[in-house]
Amino acid sequence: MRYAASIMQVHGDVVPRWFHVAQYGDGAADAVDRLRSAGAEVLFVTNMSRLTEAEQEAKLATNGIDATGAVHAAAAFDRNGELQLAREDIGRHNAVDKIAGWMLSEGVGPEGKLLYTTGRLTSEMVIKTALMGLPVLVSRSGFTAWGVEIAQEVGLTLIGRMRGKRFICLSGEERITRDADIAAAPDEDRKHRRKGAPA
Repeated sequence: MRYAASIMQVHGDVVPRWFHVAQYGDGAADAVDRLRSAGAEVLFVTNMSRLTEAEQEAKLATNGIDATGAVHAAAAFDRNGELQLAREDIGRHNAVDKIAGWMLSEGVGPEGKLLYTTGRLTSEMVIKTALMGLPVLVSRSGFTAWGVEIAQEVGLTLIGRMRGKRFICLSGEERITRDADIAAAPDEDRKHRRKGAPA
């Protein structure tokens, strides 16, 4: 499948390109090879308060999930934790593609930005985020093993199961500044929890 235009940061320059990334197989491997050969750099230090505030802001900016339970959301935040754009779509990749399209059309660079998604952190989602040059990817959903492996290889900070004061970081934990007491963060409202989720 051909995704929307992505943005890659190559040696300090923001270069818009089209990327063809297959859902499975050699397409994803080729994309990882592009990241290596281009020298894409996505390392960035973030802080814990920024993470918890971003999740709350993303929920406030999107209401389709609560209304239907059948859409995905994506949101972009700047290095100060300010919400830049939030979008929803029936598909998790489509929601992220809307963020990519906005960045491309408005000439917005990826430096210091955080991407929030409600979708799973699969290899495709990790690759897409890294190709966009975004240094931090956060989701309320879980991970796949290959997604984690790729994030670790390219230096992407990867955080999943972000729900109130709970989250799991499987790549880039050393790049998170613990500037806030996570216990003081508001817990997730019950209406956002899945059936069977711990109280």
